[in-house]
Amino acid sequence: MGKKLPISSRLYQFKLSFIASILRNLARVELSRHPRKIVAITGSVGKTTTKEYVALVLGESFDIRATSGNANSRTGVPSTIINRPNVKSTMALIKASLVTALGLFSKDKIEQYLILEVGAMLPGQIRKQVTAFSPDISIVTAVAPGHLETLGTIEAIAEEKGRIISALTEDGVAILCADDSRVREMEVLHQGKTLFFGFNEAADVRMQINGQSINGIDATLTDAEGKVTLHFPYVTNRYHLYSVMAAWCVGCVAGVDRAKMQSVLQNVQPRPDRGTIQNGTSNTLILNDAFNASPLSVKAALETFAEVAADRRRIVVLSDMLELGEQSDVLHYQMGKQVGTVANLFIACGDYAGAYIRGFREVQPEGVSYCCENIHQAEEILNKQLQTDDAILFKGSHGTNLYQLASKVAERFNAVDSN
Repeated sequence: MGKKLPISSRLYQFKLSFIASILRNLARVELSRHPRKIVAITGSVGKTTTKEYVALVLGESFDIRATSGNANSRTGVPSTIINRPNVKSTMALIKASLVTALGLFSKDKIEQYLILEVGAMLPGQIRKQVTAFSPDISIVTAVAPGHLETLGTIEAIAEEKGRIISALTEDGVAILCADDSRVREMEVLHQGKTLFFGFNEAADVRMQINGQSINGIDATLTDAEGKVTLHFPYVTNRYHLYSVMAAWCVGCVAGVDRAKMQSVLQNVQPRPDRGTIQNGTSNTLILNDAFNASPLSVKAALETFAEVAADRRRIVVLSDMLELGEQSDVLHYQMGKQVGTVANLFIACGDYAGAYIRGFREVQPEGVSYCCENIHQAEEILNKQLQTDDAILFKGSHGTNLYQLASKVAERFNAVDSN
């Protein structure tokens, strides 16, 4: 588990815990006064993207409201329920309490569906969150290494994520990823209906990819009513399709017209720094996926990069994957080995750059690689190495600020989003 926090940090965490407790009480009262259907989404990767796609689908037929940004924390979730910005201060809590109390007497129309993104950074976080609400639909996208520093083990992560399923209403529906064994096993956590999604042929909603390139993905989706042909001009990462399939499941449960779902989901676009492809001068290509990183998402980014780089020289720039706890060194080493199967040139930066490089050199003993202490050093090396016909992948946790370097390189080559 992580290092012991200094007293100032512990006091701040205690304050947040107190605020979160009050917010959950406010959320519980709000929902008892103004009930609405709740879709709750959690998972080690893909929460925010899935939340946005679910909102698009349900928004075709219903009045909806969804978590703003990625406010999925212990304060963010109840703040969303009471329709306030993420409450983290005492003054903001007092104001939120007054506004919520007055709103209890409002007869204004409320949304039919509330779509909540629910994070699990701390032990018991989801267990506490669901004391404020019972989901009608719960989605688990994946269970993978992430927040190991605070949650300890992959089994603990799975247990915490599973609480969103056991909290379902009696007639609630679980929507689970069929391609993740730990997620599949969550079916037993509730007595109601379960829909599985994925590339697995046994999934209730499944996809088959017919083509993948810089110009997007062509796929066939199959559900209980048959097959649908889909073209995603803005999506190049097959892992984004998991969010599409999860959203399709929600639409099926809610009774959204399939033609409407097909239309809206085909035009989804990754958010900035979340797998966007940019074409620049000198035939350069930039895959900017630097918003965040975990072992699973790095693997996905590398797979996509191999597909879209074509015959360009492949440069991979990775910064640390944060909050992996005692497994940090070995997980960075394993990702370095993955890079070795893809990259012509590898630049690693951060505290675990050495682990990345060790893995890379096991696959490519003579490969070109650079071990950097920080982003600034990585920038200096990258600037010296860049040339015509380069494809560059940027991937790292948000706290490492690698996205800033990706932006600078995009400016240098006047890069614009593909399609």
